[in-house]
Amino acid sequence: MIFGGKKKNWDDEYDDYYTQRDPEYDRRVKPLLWIHIIAILTVGTVFLVIVGASAGGTMVEKVLKELASPVGLVWVGLALVVYFALVYKAGWTAVCAFLCWLTLTVGGNWFVSNYLASSLEQPYTETNPFAQDSPEYDYLIVLGGGTQISPTGSAQLSDYGDRIMAVARLYHLGKTKKVVATGRQRYKTDPKDLHPGEETIQILNQLKVPMSDMSMLGGINTSEELQQVSKWLDTVEGSKDLKIGLLTSAWHLPRAMQLAQANEVNAHPVPANFISHPYSPNPGIVIPSARNLRTTATMLHERLGRMMGR
Repeated sequence: MIFGGKKKNWDDEYDDYYTQRDPEYDRRVKPLLWIHIIAILTVGTVFLVIVGASAGGTMVEKVLKELASPVGLVWVGLALVVYFALVYKAGWTAVCAFLCWLTLTVGGNWFVSNYLASSLEQPYTETNPFAQDSPEYDYLIVLGGGTQISPTGSAQLSDYGDRIMAVARLYHLGKTKKVVATGRQRYKTDPKDLHPGEETIQILNQLKVPMSDMSMLGGINTSEELQQVSKWLDTVEGSKDLKIGLLTSAWHLPRAMQLAQANEVNAHPVPANFISHPYSPNPGIVIPSARNLRTTATMLHERLGRMMGR
């Protein structure tokens, strides 16, 4: 297009418009940004000073480690997004970021995760299977889990492995005559891999539980494991007169007992691997952690499983 005999170059117009800096904008925004950054750093420093004064230098180190973890970095990053979205009036961005931050904060909080675990474990807190006057069982059934294969190809205990150690302790205390390990996996990614029940038996045998006193049943989840137990009991002579113990993690026992009842397995609950514990100062009361998030997710999984009857 020609204006006054001169051709208009729209590309130049576009470049001039978007590359031109507004001096007034720079004078207003740049100092404001630095003020916010300094304010945030000041608040963070004061927070660490308060933590150090009240809980000591060790707690400050723990707080900094949690903040430097992936969960801590995401948590801080979301908080900054919320803050600056509010400063620059980006309403929907602030709302979405806040909801994500709140979910992470609540899900990863120690009080929340510990409450969810303790509410499931509470019915069994007075049950001590190792006490001298505790019941003795003809068969002790231990559900699959708490084991994994190490890079060397041997079975080892994993995070919830206390259930396996509990079986060995009870056997050597004379609290059970026979052990039945359950659990299999649907697929094996490695020929050397073992089913959960096989891993349990291997470890128990290394803990001096004789192979002659152990047997294995299948089941790829808790529901199928209890179905397998029910079918097996139908083949055992005088099974109705046998005293059966069902051992698993305490937080898993409510669902396991519900499924045992649904499958007409008359078993006594034997708890192990309690994960709730009394309060002690830790960064997780403020800063979300991966451990607390995992506990929260596991406890919600248990509740959903009970609701679905699985």
